Amino acid sequence: MGLPRGNTLRELGRRLYFAVPPAARRLLLGPPRVAAQALRGLRVGVWRMAGPVGDDGVRLVVVYAGSTELRHYARYLIFPQGAEETPLGTRWVWTLRSWLRDQTDPPDLLVHQMRTWLHRMLRPSGLFYPLWIRGLVDSRRYGSHDSVVYDRKRIRRNGLSYRVSSSLEDFRHFYDELYLPFARATYGDTAEIRSFRKAIKKFRHWELVVVEKDGETVAGGQIVYMPSFPQIALTGAKEASREMVEAGVIAAIYYFMVEHLRERGHDVIDFGGVRPSLNDGLFRFKRQRGFRAHEYADNGYALVPLVRSEGLVRFLRRTPWVRVARGKLVGTVFVDGDASPEASPAELAHRYLVRGMDRLEVYRLGEGGAQGPAEVPPELANRLRILPAERVLGSTLRDRA
Repeated sequence: MGLPRGNTLRELGRRLYFAVPPAARRLLLGPPRVAAQALRGLRVGVWRMAGPVGDDGVRLVVVYAGSTELRHYARYLIFPQGAEETPLGTRWVWTLRSWLRDQTDPPDLLVHQMRTWLHRMLRPSGLFYPLWIRGLVDSRRYGSHDSVVYDRKRIRRNGLSYRVSSSLEDFRHFYDELYLPFARATYGDTAEIRSFRKAIKKFRHWELVVVEKDGETVAGGQIVYMPSFPQIALTGAKEASREMVEAGVIAAIYYFMVEHLRERGHDVIDFGGVRPSLNDGLFRFKRQRGFRAHEYADNGYALVPLVRSEGLVRFLRRTPWVRVARGKLVGTVFVDGDASPEASPAELAHRYLVRGMDRLEVYRLGEGGAQGPAEVPPELANRLRILPAERVLGSTLRDRA
């Protein structure tokens, strides 16, 4: 006797799947999923990227190895002005280094997207930068920061107010009219869009803070109540424009959410994630409001310099990052070791040392970088190190012919 009419093998499989209790499904399917994920990470797509790293025509050549989805994000981080891309097929991860070094015209830099476990296995595997860093804020001290004092003045001057909602209709409007347009306008093809279903179904306990001006909704943010800390999840505004920023609308989203959570008795708040670039606008915004780095993604990019070129040096000098070293977050800044320092050690610490980071490491490029370490103030002795760049770049760099 055949299957009932309209029933297919897929439908039968679906019924069998949901007939098994969730705990048993996780036990049975967990190991195969982990194994499949590991195998997917061992053979990767490869692309060659080339683009400017300055306004004077100096170019950087990069080979990216990793997933297609995260390629756009890597290109944005490395080439804000855009880059040319050429697909080079796929490769096993253990053949990448020898393949690149055997080329007559190798790239300046290998950017390998990988999980943290793979980075630990492939040592030495370059400087590892996580996809994102999450941070906490203390709601009791939030209002004492100079930037928040200024935010409060702008909120009052522009007549902004807020209300709290748990209405699905309000969230649908927020998602379609505020969150999606704001994320796409701000981050373009690098935006990590969370689906409406995931935003609602995955987090059962949530609230929506709606920012209004003259009775009109102009911005909002989703608060998710996690077992550890309440989390600022999604944010959005009516327009991703400079006028909205200057009017204090973006700052008002965070101000009102922290104020609401403080009134509910939450002292510690998950302030959301930031990209690992210390020059990123959102990172600077949150740091000025008490952001303390708390955790990082288990996925990221390993940067492996291959050729000593002007393009590579320009890229490193221009891009201060937060990397993961031995499981700790470390600020990483490259400066010109052959010229007089642009900033004192104390100024570098003030500019780049973020709460929650283990330390800040400043690396000096060029022949002058091999000189003795610069004098570090005693109060920063355990948090700031000034070292020659060869300590992390290695001595195997080839010179560009």
